[in-house]
Amino acid sequence: MAKKEEDTTKSTDDNNNNSIIPSQPPPPTETSTEASTCCICRSGSAADTQYLADEVRCELVSRQILYRTRGTVTNAAKLLRSMLVNDQSMSAGLICTGYDHVLKRGVIYSLSPSGSLFELPVWAAGGSGSTYILGHIDSHMPHGEDDIKHWEEKDAVEFVMNAIQLAIDRDGSSGGFVGVYVINRWGKKSIVRYPRSSAQKLLSSNDNSDDGGISSPSQNQRVFSSVSLKNFASPSPI
Repeated sequence: MAKKEEDTTKSTDDNNNNSIIPSQPPPPTETSTEASTCCICRSGSAADTQYLADEVRCELVSRQILYRTRGTVTNAAKLLRSMLVNDQSMSAGLICTGYDHVLKRGVIYSLSPSGSLFELPVWAAGGSGSTYILGHIDSHMPHGEDDIKHWEEKDAVEFVMNAIQLAIDRDGSSGGFVGVYVINRWGKKSIVRYPRSSAQKLLSSNDNSDDGGISSPSQNQRVFSSVSLKNFASPSPI
């Protein structure tokens, strides 16, 4: 899922097990365009989407070496479209998003498995879990960009994280950590949510602390280590 807020783009991928501590984007410098400002959200076959992302990365690096020019988010999206059109056997639904230094704005491109490419103005959602949260997203943004002009970065991040968590709770094919990238013209920073399943919520029901689902690994460790398992039966041998 990706959401655009003026010149900043929020993107998430609930299938990546990232463990990156949040960090601030670098300050603007003369070489700020060297920072990566592109992200690909992947759904479908893991093998196919990993191959596509790696091939696009190699192609953009090769162009930089040969022609002394850096690729943009738009270049990456069009390369992905060409690869999907040329190989219809791939199972991949992609969102290519980030800050485009040529267009000088945030962009969100949605790519279907057949290779169709669409630029979306405010947000995009893909993957099997996206069908469960489209109504949730529409209810918060019925008028598109006008509804989010007053949002701050933390509001947008929390909305995206909650939407992904709702999809994970309903969709059996979605899961894992929720990795969020906040991207602007200076680069990107990472935020990770450690989702808690229904079983984990039951185990930690006696814990009075509520961190809203966003915590560090050490905090998660304290939550799980403080749970009493005396009322749970040991597993039976098969």
